[in-house]
Formats: sequence, C-alpha cells, structure tokens
Amino acid sequence: MILWSAVCVFELSCLLGCGSRPESPAHNGALPVSWYKAPEGAAQKPAVPLEKPSLEMDESIRAQFAAHTAALSDILDRPVPPPDLNHPADWVAWHLDGMIASFAVDAGGIFGALVSDGTVTVRGTWQQPAATAPSISAKKAVSAKKNGFKFRSSMNVSDVTRMLEPAVRTAVLTKAVQNEGELRKNLVHQGAQFLAFSKVLDGLHARRGWHVDSLQLQLTFDAQGKVTPAVNAGGQLNIFFDWEKASDAEAKGAVREGELFQNVAAFAETMGQLIPDALADSKEIRAAGFTLDQFQVGMALIAGVKLGIAQVQSTVQGKIIFKTNTQSSLLASSELMSVSGGQKVAVPKFSGFIPFATTDPDDIQGQFADTVRGRDDSRIVQVPENAFREGLGRAIHMGTYFIQRAQEVDTNRWKITQIETEFDASLGGDFRLATLAGQGQFLLDFHRITQ
Repeated sequence: MILWSAVCVFELSCLLGCGSRPESPAHNGALPVSWYKAPEGAAQKPAVPLEKPSLEMDESIRAQFAAHTAALSDILDRPVPPPDLNHPADWVAWHLDGMIASFAVDAGGIFGALVSDGTVTVRGTWQQPAATAPSISAKKAVSAKKNGFKFRSSMNVSDVTRMLEPAVRTAVLTKAVQNEGELRKNLVHQGAQFLAFSKVLDGLHARRGWHVDSLQLQLTFDAQGKVTPAVNAGGQLNIFFDWEKASDAEAKGAVREGELFQNVAAFAETMGQLIPDALADSKEIRAAGFTLDQFQVGMALIAGVKLGIAQVQSTVQGKIIFKTNTQSSLLASSELMSVSGGQKVAVPKFSGFIPFATTDPDDIQGQFADTVRGRDDSRIVQVPENAFREGLGRAIHMGTYFIQRAQEVDTNRWKITQIETEFDASLGGDFRLATLAGQGQFLLDFHRITQ
C-alpha cells in the first residue's frame, strides 16, 4: 500500500515487494514453533518457553525490511514550493507521504510479504523522519473506506437502518446480492449490536493511562445476504463500522447502567491495568527507539449482555482499540483510577480472570463456563488473569523482536515509523503470532519515538 499526500491521503491497493517467502539468502530460516503454534491441549498446559529465533531468521526479516526501504530510496524528499508562487503558507505539493507493507507467517513459520488474502502477522509503515504528518495507522483507514460507516451514541436503530440502506442498495444494483431482504435484516442486526456496544463505551468514565479509544468492525456478505465478521478479507463485499470515543458533552445517548455496561466497564478497567503490568520489564522497546501505545482486541457479545474476547471469528462484534494518553512517556504508564470531574470513580473489575467467548465444546471443558448461551451456542469461559498477563508479556516480547529488526535497517531518509503485530491466544492465555490462516484476536501497535 503506497500513500500519496498533499492535503489528503490516497490509498492504492498494492504492496511493494513480492513473493510469499523471504527473498534473502537466509530463505531456509523459520521462526521457532513456540512463536506461532500452540501445543495440543494448550488450554490445560502451561505455556512453552519462547525459543530465540535463529541468526538466519534475524537476517531474513532484516533483509525484507531493508528491501522495502531501498525501494523508497530514490523517492524525492517532500517538495518545497518556489517562493514566487502565490500559495497558502501550509500548501504542500503532491508527494509520497508513506508506504504500508504487510507480512505474514505461514503454517511452517516462514515469514514473507503478504501478496494475497490472509491474516496479517506484521504490518510496517515507512515515512520520512522529517515529515510532520501524523503516523499512518491501518486502524484509522477504516472510516476512509468506500463502505465505511461512523456510529455515534446519539443515534438510534432507525438512524442505523437509514445509514446502512445505501450499502444495501449498492449491493443490489451491482448484483452482489440476490436476497435483498435478508441482507438488510442481517446488516441492521449487526448495526444495532454495534450501536449498543458503542453507547456503552461512550458511557465509560475517562481513564488516565490506558483507555478505550475506538471500536471497529469489518463485515462481509454473500449472495444470499448472510453477514459475517471478516478478518483481512479481500474483494469488494466488505462493510466497515467505526466508533470513536466522544466527549461527555457529545455522548448524548451514552449508557451508564445495566449488565452490559458493568461487564464492559470491568473489561476496560482490567485491561487498563494488565497492559502496563505486562510492559513493566520491556526495556528493549525503549532501547529500539519505539513505544507501545495502542492495543487492539476482538470482542464478542453473548445474549446482548455478556462480554468476552472472541475465540472464534464468527462471534466478533467489534475490535476495541485501547490507547494511552501518556504522550511524553517512552513506555506508557498507568494511573489505576478512572476520573469524572476530577474525582475518583468506583469502577468494576474482573476478579482474577479474563472472559473469553468460544463455541468449541472441547474448549469449554475444564474451564468455568457461564450458563448463558449465544445464538451460535457461544459461551463465556474464564481464563486466569495471571496466565493472560504472562501471555501478553510474551506477545510484547515477540513484537519487540520485529521492532529491533526494523531499527537495524540502516537509512538516513525513509524509516519504519510504525510496526503492528497480530496475535492469537489459547484459553490457557498462551499468545502466538497470528498465521495466514489465523484470526488475529490481538494487535500491538508500536510507534517510533526517536529519529
């Protein structure tokens, strides 16, 4: 994906680089199995210690990052307008503002550029250090999509129905769908659930440190009008829902009571404390010149009130994006309280567990399962909080490995300014890199803080 910019950013659907396997001399290198494949019965077993990748693997990843950097080496710097032209002070000519490249890990641990559909493992953003434009995050591209819809808590279901109708009409006119009524019904159902989720998130009190920043959902549909969540699906049959936290004055329809609110508030507070706990020993991030300031997790709602991390893609109702508002710190710190009008607010928190949502009967065995079932027979199970915290620490360690390889690429102009890494987790709290066929339940977003 190449980004050209003057006043706005355009996205072109192409990747610089080709091939699904590394092109460097170290093409036989692969990531350790413990990085991408969970052992059988992982929910009942302790996590296997992470092995150190080989020097060949180090060189393979470094070479691929370097190849993408080299491809930008002949691009001219941001142009400076001639002094004799009568342009506004902030005028900038069209120029290459940045590039986003996606990489994936296959079933054998081979790391390479992603050139077809599949789950992204690592996504890198290249920009010139002198550029003053904000970093280009893939998560923020959702609202710019052709079929992107922004939700606000002031909306009701009728508003959602009217908002989504153009997408239904377009699908019918382009003959992408045969059952118009089924598509409309299913799309509005998904929209109503997303709106309910949004209203509750807008009801959360402001939290210092790590807090909920936004919610997103990518959907796909078939010719019969069936609508399902999608992960990195290609083609045109995609619809994108997007919500961002509003100020208290703007959140007129926010919900601050009820079982769903209590569950969402407890999850937000628990995660807001777990992330900095897992970051405590990650000095390597600072040494590589990056910071971890965003964390994304796919969530499921069961029976409209139960909340859990989505273990199965079909249950995803949205991806919550946590962000830190500690702009000046190298590693995001946390203040363990929420605030409203400067006063401390009592916030619910899960006691010793993290809720996961699953439809697999084998996963439910041996775990505490809630009696409430979703329409797809999904249920909430409890994953021990300490195991989840350790797993998150493993994920941060793996993400740090990729930013270290990015830091080793020698360049004075175009640099990797952002690295996003995707992970899946077992019900034992064991995090692994998401592979091509994976789900991508979690995303860690690292940004460069040194030039």
